[in-house]
Amino acid sequence: MRDIAHCPWSLLLNNFFMRQSWRYFLFTHWPIPPERLRPHIPSSLEIETYNRFACLGVVVFVMEEYTFVDCHLYQ
Repeated sequence: MRDIAHCPWSLLLNNFFMRQSWRYFLFTHWPIPPERLRPHIPSSLEIETYNRFACLGVVVFVMEEYTFVDCHLYQ
């Protein structure tokens, strides 16, 4: 975690305010015609496609062991 030279942004290495663990991931994706997706997406956003299909993705996970730490830093 301390090797951040490859990151294009700065990290707050000592001032995290939350700790959590993610378990039991499910990443699933479906090809969908963009015209079916358009009514649900703001018109200011472009729908990207690949081979004429958009991709609808759902990510499910269980978040465990979450706690707030060092909250006094943000008051």
